[in-house]
Amino acid sequence: MTTTTTDSERTVDGPRAVLFDMDGVLLEGRRSLPGTYERAADRAIDELGLEPSADQRTLLRAYRCDEAVRTVCTELGVELERFWRAKERYATALAREHLENGDRAFHDDADTAVAVASTRPAAIVSNNRHETVVGAADRHEIGAAVDTVRGRDPTPAGFHRRKPDPYYLTETLHTLDATTGAYVGDRPKDVLAADRAGLASILLSRPEHPDEELPAESSPQATIRSLGELPAVLDRLDSSE
Repeated sequence: MTTTTTDSERTVDGPRAVLFDMDGVLLEGRRSLPGTYERAADRAIDELGLEPSADQRTLLRAYRCDEAVRTVCTELGVELERFWRAKERYATALAREHLENGDRAFHDDADTAVAVASTRPAAIVSNNRHETVVGAADRHEIGAAVDTVRGRDPTPAGFHRRKPDPYYLTETLHTLDATTGAYVGDRPKDVLAADRAGLASILLSRPEHPDEELPAESSPQATIRSLGELPAVLDRLDSSE
């Protein structure tokens, strides 16, 4: 897998770029497995020698990074960023174990994403941790097929740049040297982030995933039930330019 693209001529003159979400789109499961962040926080607490109360530990174990968490860190004598980086590192290690143990796997139709990525500029952009996204991609042919992957930075600032903020989508478009593209996601926040980044949004609504209310201010350009439908949708979008 490469982290940059050098075939800028293909980006300008060829088909539009396609960006894929990871969790729920390529990888089974729409989020990290239950208990991942709780266990990661416990390991970070032990590494840093912290002695939180029961209530403080509950807050540190939650999937949040806000002023309440900062306050607890200050009370325990540790900087928020130091605690957060440790928690993210342990969460990444646990995610790697889940993949190695087969607790999580790629969807069968992820092979279609590989085929699509071989014909146009392509990337994976996820709210998951960057090292987790890289590690997962490298376990599948998609890692070699895409031009770059991008997950969130393991910092408080990186956490707050998650979708629906378009930060990572916009950054990845720049990396691909692309001015247009499509984003394939499975959540309303993906649709909204794509719209904010100036991307066509393709909503993957898998039959096994519960429907979620879409944002009133944005709607997908296409809705598909599997990645097998993606090539035809991209061809239609390309021809409409």
